[in-house]
Amino acid sequence: MQKIIGRVSRRVWNLAGEVMHYRKPDLSKAGYVRAFPHQHVVETVRHQLSKSRPLSGTGVIKDDYLDVAEGIARFFAKYQRETGEIIDPIDQIEHQYSTPCFALLVALLHKHDRAPDLIGYAWNALLAASNAICHTRAAENHGDFYLFNLVQALDILQEIYPSDIRIGVAEGRIRKVIATDAYRCLLTPQRRHLDNWNVIASCGEVLREQAGLGNGGFHDRHLEQQLLHFTEDGMYVDPKSPMIYDLYSRFFLEVTLQGQYAGRHRDAINLMLERGAYMSLLMQSPAGVAPSGGEAKQHTWADIQQIPVFEIAARRCESRGDYVYAKAFKRGAHLAFASTIRWMRTSGDLHVVKNHMHPENRHGYESYSHHSQYSLLSAIMLALAADFSDESIDEGPTPCEAGSYTLDIPAFHKVIANHHGTGIVIDTKAETRYDGTGLLRVHQAGEDPTLDTNDGPPADDYPMNIGVAWREFPGGDWVHLASHGQHTDIKTKLAASDSSDGIRTITMVYTIPSSGHTITERYELALTGVNVSINVDGAVDALTLTYPCHVSDGKLFPQILIEGTVLQMSIDGTMRTFSIISPGAAPLAIQGEKVAYRNGYVQCVTSTIPGRAIQYSLMEGSLSALAGFGVGRVVNQLSNNI
Repeated sequence: MQKIIGRVSRRVWNLAGEVMHYRKPDLSKAGYVRAFPHQHVVETVRHQLSKSRPLSGTGVIKDDYLDVAEGIARFFAKYQRETGEIIDPIDQIEHQYSTPCFALLVALLHKHDRAPDLIGYAWNALLAASNAICHTRAAENHGDFYLFNLVQALDILQEIYPSDIRIGVAEGRIRKVIATDAYRCLLTPQRRHLDNWNVIASCGEVLREQAGLGNGGFHDRHLEQQLLHFTEDGMYVDPKSPMIYDLYSRFFLEVTLQGQYAGRHRDAINLMLERGAYMSLLMQSPAGVAPSGGEAKQHTWADIQQIPVFEIAARRCESRGDYVYAKAFKRGAHLAFASTIRWMRTSGDLHVVKNHMHPENRHGYESYSHHSQYSLLSAIMLALAADFSDESIDEGPTPCEAGSYTLDIPAFHKVIANHHGTGIVIDTKAETRYDGTGLLRVHQAGEDPTLDTNDGPPADDYPMNIGVAWREFPGGDWVHLASHGQHTDIKTKLAASDSSDGIRTITMVYTIPSSGHTITERYELALTGVNVSINVDGAVDALTLTYPCHVSDGKLFPQILIEGTVLQMSIDGTMRTFSIISPGAAPLAIQGEKVAYRNGYVQCVTSTIPGRAIQYSLMEGSLSALAGFGVGRVVNQLSNNI
């Protein structure tokens, strides 16, 4: 009785909150009413791609998406309870939205004539999850994620088995779901700010209304508020601006709007999704990888979620006669898939984070990351991508492979540049719990993105992304640019960006008023790599350049050789050379012990330079038999002991 009274009281309170405290947002500040600041980049790149030579095909087809999705489904079918719930094989409990994800996954596979022997598992998962959400017993209180999966699964199964008695049972349960009871993220007297959870819940409510099992009051109110989360670039800003949850939120909206959604905000949302899709394609690295940074970075589904969004965008562009971008989106989806396949496990499932550590170690996980729900999330993204894929659209060059451009994205404190197969990401004011200010990533087409400079530990713990530190007097403390993040007074601007003589040049200026230092970085992106010049103005005695040398992902151990101011790495045919060009630089030296980071383990390598200027390069290149081979063996010995 007390539970019933409590549930009714909470329902009345939440409903009162929606009615009494709902404030119609001022949409004059929303991104969709403003001009698209990167429209000129979209047009410039379209011209560049139209003039580009054809590239070798990736060989990826939609059946490849389904192969991986089916492998994940078969893996987790072994961990289904008789009552239908999917149990995490590591933690031995049901996590979050694993069960409704599994129901949708197998339904999608069945739609594509896959895994007919698993259809009984799908029914069991559908009934278990619909019963849970109906009675507000969603696993770990993640009810916001249920209806997006359940309604789609039900629609597919109803089309295939229209007379099955279980259809009526599931429909009845879904119809009874009360949003204010079932969801955690909604407008209440206590909560005025929404996040990606509410996007997903609203998408589920849209789908429920389309199925005739609900009404539009909830999603109309909440999606109106969500419009304020979109920038004029069409990117979704979650609290703390993590890159991964931009595309994550747009993925759910893209899938939902493929139906017959006719809500008040359809046109505004569509405009944001179209802009956002262009931005995601432009931000993709030459290795097919989505931009990283912030919470949940380096999770495998960060790259996988590109695939359905790009497949949808390819169809959209094709329908409008924009064949250049249709082909680019198609190839972008395939590049994203190719970058992901390296993280498949032999058991058929996926690593949750981009390393080969055993899932039991939770290496690089967030507190909410679990093997089951994130593997199954990846699988439905792949299965939905196959559902939206139009195989009549051919591949064409992508912006990161054949374009030259720079993106300034202040809402996410990032500058991203691609130049004919060489790409960089700069964090202009990092969330130092996760990243460091300065250069985060250098990727090149056709190379292993982990061996390339790909990520680093949090600057709060180990400020070692590629970048500079300075000291004001001999024996003084080293001050790292990487450590100057959101909590400091650093001011950053993209001072210049242009392309000439086959090179894209970018100039970044960082000003630190509290110390009187100004750091100027000049990047030159060429076909073979990046040259960087750094100058530090202010009280400076000497500089130190740090380099995060990747030593293991838990499976692969690069060969690492150091001679003087040159470091060379090789793994699986990918070869990279990091070299300090400045005269007077001290030989590169390995500092401290190996450090755990998202992609495995990394070791800090440094060189000290007198004065206030330094120049270095990061290039593709062959591995030489260097005189310092003994140092290389020491590094390998460390990595092999992991």
